[in-house]
Amino acid sequence: MPDFDKLLSGTLPQMPAAFATADADLNVLVADASAALQKRTSGRVVLQLTPVREGLDGTLYALALMADKQGPVLEGLLVGAQGYPIASGTIMNMSDVPMLAPGTRKEFRDKQALEAHFTELFTSSSSPLLIQLSYLLSRK
Repeated sequence: MPDFDKLLSGTLPQMPAAFATADADLNVLVADASAALQKRTSGRVVLQLTPVREGLDGTLYALALMADKQGPVLEGLLVGAQGYPIASGTIMNMSDVPMLAPGTRKEFRDKQALEAHFTELFTSSSSPLLIQLSYLLSRK
């Protein structure tokens, strides 16, 4: 018969640690990106990561570009209970439960892939971050 206690002792401690690592990676990346935006815009624009839902599947965050304490949600980011991969996509409500909309989901398997995604947000001319930032700065 399997030794269930031994099986749990080998796997259970790894799950919270994997979540904590992925969650910390995301939060540090957003803080660094926000600091760059604040510097470039003289403190007028920040990037904000707000928890929308916490559940058995992990924590869903809304990533928003904020100016004057308001702004659009750029995307949702789901840090799964198992850590990586972190998923991004459009946030929708299904029976009043926020989740990532089907067909919009992308996954980032590790810290390097997540960093590449944020690099694209800051460099691609079709990036929702750059489009919104250009709009906000044009309203000076």
